[in-house]
Amino acid sequence: MVTRSVAVACAAIAAAATSGCVSVQQVPMQKDFWSQTDRSVMVALAKLPETAAHKAGPQGLLDVAINNAMADDLGNALKTITLDDSYGQARSEVVRRLQQKGIKSSFTEKMVDVASLQDFSGTDNSRSYASKDFRAMKPELGSADRLLLFTVVAVGTQRSYYGFVPISSPVAILRARGELIDLQTNEVLWRDDTANTAAIADPWDQPPAFQNVGAAVQQVILEARGAMIQKLFNEATPAAAPPVATLSAAAATNSAPTLAPGTPAPETLAPENRPGPGSLWNYSFHDRVFGNRDREFSVRTTTVEDSNVMEVLSSGSEQQVISTNPREIAFQTRRLSGEEFIELSPYLLASLSTPAATLRQAPRTYPGPGSVEDWKVRIVQVRREQVTVPAGHFNAYRIELAGENENALFAISSAHAANAAAADYRTQNFTYEAWYAPQVGRYVQIHHKTFNRYGNEIGDEWVELKKYELRPRLDGKG
Repeated sequence: MVTRSVAVACAAIAAAATSGCVSVQQVPMQKDFWSQTDRSVMVALAKLPETAAHKAGPQGLLDVAINNAMADDLGNALKTITLDDSYGQARSEVVRRLQQKGIKSSFTEKMVDVASLQDFSGTDNSRSYASKDFRAMKPELGSADRLLLFTVVAVGTQRSYYGFVPISSPVAILRARGELIDLQTNEVLWRDDTANTAAIADPWDQPPAFQNVGAAVQQVILEARGAMIQKLFNEATPAAAPPVATLSAAAATNSAPTLAPGTPAPETLAPENRPGPGSLWNYSFHDRVFGNRDREFSVRTTTVEDSNVMEVLSSGSEQQVISTNPREIAFQTRRLSGEEFIELSPYLLASLSTPAATLRQAPRTYPGPGSVEDWKVRIVQVRREQVTVPAGHFNAYRIELAGENENALFAISSAHAANAAAADYRTQNFTYEAWYAPQVGRYVQIHHKTFNRYGNEIGDEWVELKKYELRPRLDGKG
């Protein structure tokens, strides 16, 4: 018979293993790494774990079964949160910064299955080696000299228990490890860990979607990604952002001012001001080509800085935490409950108070099919224009862009040539219009049309502002 003390011990050991508490020696970055610009680096992610509800504290086997059953709804909601795009963006960001330092680097979309590699044990006790043999991966990594591998050990929530009794509210967590491995010797040239947490705003128990939990997990993913990059480049860690909360539908409706169409909206914010944390915008999305794509979504700011606006985008039961640089003129793809749409610098007027005079550079590329280098984007016109949307009537800046990818041939076999035009839904060129109102702090309308290489219209997307609520900036300038 298994005694309770033995069961508790077993559960504690299991919890430690699943939470990534196994001690791994940290390795400071070798000083000569930054000067070795002749060595190439491949940046990759280890196979990502499932986002889950982790449990801490002494629990017997029966307690574990009870606690797992009680957390079923939360666990199912957490499984909808994936890290591929959010934490995965660390790869491209690290490559960009390594290249700025003169180091040859690239990243791979393919994730590394570390568990499938052979165990490894080094012979030189004065050096640190990876526990798995990565040397065999050198050919499939483009013969890179080094592998920079990011491993997410655990992500989701953690809650403390005594037996089957919860003794704390859950917090959002992400624990990760970064390693720089020499692919010739399997030596670890750098290794460090991150352990990030984020408070979950009340109420956290919101089945089935658990919106506040989801927002906090998305926030901790973003913060953990930044923390890992800071450790790699030996930078100071900024203070943690405040907990992310979502507004109920009733709160959003009651607190957001709704202006009737045709009613001029007062310009309460100067164009150069940015909205403050907690500002909220509600939008509708509609595609006139495919009517089944209709969605509604909201955007709420959590952090507003000169070069970074952190926001939570909510659509249905899905939430994303997104970091945007208001100084950058660029397209960004957003996800809406299984659909996607493209934004152009949502806080454009925060840096360009008079875009007609200062918008002299179009976005460098467009997130369409084919190579990013092949997309050519141009400014068609910028002018002041009256626009009416469900949120009201605004004197806005209308920015019109157009672009094409002449090198994306998207070959179709001659056997299907007759039906090619009707069956081709890949964008070859586009037009994009966005209306920005200074008093709103964001765009009020988007019109995005896409065409295939035969000139057929394959998308006619409209995004309109339904209501909004601005919060003052913390520095008192808003």
